Amino acid sequence: MSDGDPQCSLTKDLQVALNQAMRIATKTRIKDHVRVSDLCERTKIKSVNHMTAQAGLKMVWGALNNEDSALRGILQSDDFQPSASSRSKARGDFRLVAGSTLAQRNVPNTMMKLGNNAGTNLKTCQMKSIARREIAKIVAALPIV
Repeated sequence: MSDGDPQCSLTKDLQVALNQAMRIATKTRIKDHVRVSDLCERTKIKSVNHMTAQAGLKMVWGALNNEDSALRGILQSDDFQPSASSRSKARGDFRLVAGSTLAQRNVPNTMMKLGNNAGTNLKTCQMKSIARREIAKIVAALPIV
């Protein structure tokens, strides 16, 4: 979500492979010192971080708007102090339930964090086309790598 966040080695390896593919497509070399953001712009390929964030935000939006979603129950879990009011509850933030550091890295928990940082615009979108535009804005604001 920010440049200072730790990077997963698998994600970093995927981004390196994607960068190599984009360099091949644009006929550039590492020694040409072309920025990854420029490669993404030239090839119209998103970075691994952007692709992951886009998929996760679509998953969150789909879970909120599709009654058959397997994640719907996790995202709408409101059994923890239902009478207590807080700023996060007023914003409609998802309650993160992961207790261990391993559980905090799982897909639903990571997507809930991303959804909480996305703001209320995405959560209140009812139309898929508007949600797609909102997701594109959120993803564009994230760092490339």
